[in-house]
Amino acid sequence: MTDTVEPGGAGRTISRRTVAKGAAWSVPAVLIAKSTPALAASPPIVIDFGDSSACKIPGASWGDEGYNKGYVLWGQFVNTLDTTVSFRVTNIVVGGVDQCLVGVTDPALTSPCPPQTIDCITLAPGEEQVYGVFSNASTDSSTTDVAVSIEYWVGDSTCGAEGSGQTGVTSGNVVGQPWTTETGGGSCDFPFPKQSMCLTPPNATAAGCGL
Repeated sequence: MTDTVEPGGAGRTISRRTVAKGAAWSVPAVLIAKSTPALAASPPIVIDFGDSSACKIPGASWGDEGYNKGYVLWGQFVNTLDTTVSFRVTNIVVGGVDQCLVGVTDPALTSPCPPQTIDCITLAPGEEQVYGVFSNASTDSSTTDVAVSIEYWVGDSTCGAEGSGQTGVTSGNVVGQPWTTETGGGSCDFPFPKQSMCLTPPNATAAGCGL
């Protein structure tokens, strides 16, 4: 698997291959209905939210990082083809409202912290990995529909120019819970043990999403 990150990223301290397909975390903080494609043709990268969780990132706690009504969705991205697929997340819609996409991160990386965002992800045939999709908006919702859009390139080990690939959408229903902290605050569940993760979200202002 290949991740394209901003310069300066550090190596992994936890193997993401410890995340098994369909691994259920003990207390899912966000329940998302079984993923179904929003388009007639299913994209080759399926985002499985069924056994994952998401977290609210409120401005009261993370205003210095530019958040107002932020979310992170922990999703298991699955390459359903027998060939390499490269993709990038392009948009998130929550409750019918477009969110500002802060970025996608690898929760298995503990350094740097806050995490650097990934522009292009490449998955080998049949590969599946967990990523966090961060967004920010001025609206709030505790239970609502969500749709994540991607642009993808089949058989390529890199992403092409923006707008040159094919597009697909995975949708579901979310129920948000507060962000988890090192001291135990918040009820959101993370995909790895808290002591093994960076618990600071990427800076929304630096991504052009500060509100």
